[in-house]
Amino acid sequence: MQKSLTQIFNETAEKAHDAFPLAFKAMVIFQTSADAPLYVSPEFAEHLSKNIDAVRKAIRETGSQMERMNAVGLATPYFPVGGTVAQMIALQDNPPGIFTNGYTQEMRAVYVLDHEIGHHVVKSGRGAGRHLGEAAADAYASLRHIQRYGQATDFFNYVNKSYMVVLGHSSIHYTMDTMMRVKELAWEQDISKLSLQETAQLADRLAQECQLEARKLDKLNWAFSGAVKVYQEKLGTKQDIVNKTYAQDPAAYEVFLRETLKVMRANTDADVQRAAYEFFSYPPMKEFTEKAVATIDEFRDAPVLIAAARKFAEAPRVPEPPLSARKPPPVIDRG
Repeated sequence: MQKSLTQIFNETAEKAHDAFPLAFKAMVIFQTSADAPLYVSPEFAEHLSKNIDAVRKAIRETGSQMERMNAVGLATPYFPVGGTVAQMIALQDNPPGIFTNGYTQEMRAVYVLDHEIGHHVVKSGRGAGRHLGEAAADAYASLRHIQRYGQATDFFNYVNKSYMVVLGHSSIHYTMDTMMRVKELAWEQDISKLSLQETAQLADRLAQECQLEARKLDKLNWAFSGAVKVYQEKLGTKQDIVNKTYAQDPAAYEVFLRETLKVMRANTDADVQRAAYEFFSYPPMKEFTEKAVATIDEFRDAPVLIAAARKFAEAPRVPEPPLSARKPPPVIDRG
């Protein structure tokens, strides 16, 4: 019998509690559509049962916060409820995306949960830098995806984080290097038998290797800032842009194509070219581009530009210097 998503979430949380008892000693996990948690760590259950109204209020407030942030998931180690502090993961119901037989909405939902768990259980998941915590969470979630579903899925094609920087959503979530390193590593060694603790340790190592320093993120933000301004003027808010991306809106995709090509023509920086190439590798964008090249004269040079950018995408990145040790900030993650 096929398991429900709720069953998968509960089993995932229970196994994480057993593997990481300190990180899960006061854990509350909930979906924003419900007024009761879908998982509470055993040590914290009695406290929550005595503060039901406070729990419901906290869930409502978190749901509103996620809506404002355009977030599909949220994680924080500091979640005040009923006069004490819990660890928290919040999940949006029915996370959006473009799905296939090899990449389902269930896979997306489970990935979001694993990502948020990664923030709690991977050593660098709370991050000492702007990007490190997201790299750690995505490394853990990507490893867990392969452990759950194997390598023959469409996951790494459709969870394409390049749009985070190219469309101006959130550059700290631009974790393509980390996710591609996980994919590569899975072909080099068998990760299916790793314990959750070993998976978290591996995720930490990969995140340390693949994290991007702040000045590189700032460079990318600046490079695409003009395009992002056009998107917001022509297409609306970040949420509007996300909706049109997942709806494969032709008018929006034409604007994406036009403005990204402008950036590629004007800025030959390797990291900028790489991000643009990765964006054009996203299957819906790739399909739209091929059709546009065949029908719209303005885009006839797109294949040449994309082919030139490919060499930057395929070249190994120089590892970032290690971050100096400093107290990690609280995690408030958007998933």
